Amino acid sequence: MYGATVTLSDPIPPTLSAPSGALWGPGEAGGFHKGTESVTVSADDVGGGVASIVLSADGRSVETYAAPCNFTFAQPCPSSTGTQTLALPTTQLSDGTHTLTLVATDAAGNQSTVASQEITVENSAPPPPVGLSATATQTGGSTFTATWSDPTGQLAPITGALYQVCPASGSGACSAPASAPAAGPATVTVPGPGSWSIAVWLSNAAGNASPANAAHTNVVVPPSSADGPGTGHSATATTPTIHVTETLRGRELVVHVSGPASGTVRVGFIGRLRGRTVASGAKSVALKHGRLTVVFRLGPRTAAHALIRVSAKLDHELAVTSTLRRHRRNAR
Repeated sequence: MYGATVTLSDPIPPTLSAPSGALWGPGEAGGFHKGTESVTVSADDVGGGVASIVLSADGRSVETYAAPCNFTFAQPCPSSTGTQTLALPTTQLSDGTHTLTLVATDAAGNQSTVASQEITVENSAPPPPVGLSATATQTGGSTFTATWSDPTGQLAPITGALYQVCPASGSGACSAPASAPAAGPATVTVPGPGSWSIAVWLSNAAGNASPANAAHTNVVVPPSSADGPGTGHSATATTPTIHVTETLRGRELVVHVSGPASGTVRVGFIGRLRGRTVASGAKSVALKHGRLTVVFRLGPRTAAHALIRVSAKLDHELAVTSTLRRHRRNAR
């Protein structure tokens, strides 16, 4: 005998274990799937061994486990894959419902029974709120009620909103984002007189939210009589419960507040140049023994040329304002 041909018969397909993992479930993001998620699974075969496990989405292969096989052996592939993890970046899929499948193939080309799972993908933040507007709660006040409507036709329900206040000029610090009900309204307090932009954006049940999808509305708080050339002394709006004095030390605006023994004071400033707001800032500080000091760092242009108005509000009720009188030698 000079040679022989041996044919091995393997009619039995491999078997898949029950898949598990974030991808193979109801969705950990409020019932939705987003980002990169994975599934763990294993396969066994009693014949030539398991050659591969393929994860597909809507019939398209997205990741494959390929077993180490050597077809010069009677059993080319391992009889068991052990536990394998297959990942799917869901951003490769459109938002909506998709069908996942897992299939194991043995060395003879036999395929296991298909494991199938339907998932709903939501990677997108909601679009901007509709019809955003803001109305002052009292004439000339700095507190506004912002209202809007939620857009319809969303895959993931809208569950909340966030808002932020920034100088309308685009120059200066913005407030930290604050939470509001999904459909509003939100009570928004701006730092003081001037023009302000209120931004509102929405979040959904999948936890997606983006400031890039914000709606904007501008509000104006009119200046008080203290906006003209001042003496540097406080002008009280009501009973002089608190007092404000300020000095300019180079580019540092130093504000001193005196008042009752305790309470939280909102101290802010706004700088105007040629009728435009060029700088602003605000801090909330607790009174200690009836006194506090707040320091704001100004830009060179603001320190040298701007008309600077300082305000203080005790527990959001009693406000005082003052306009800085400063000498040119203080600015540098």
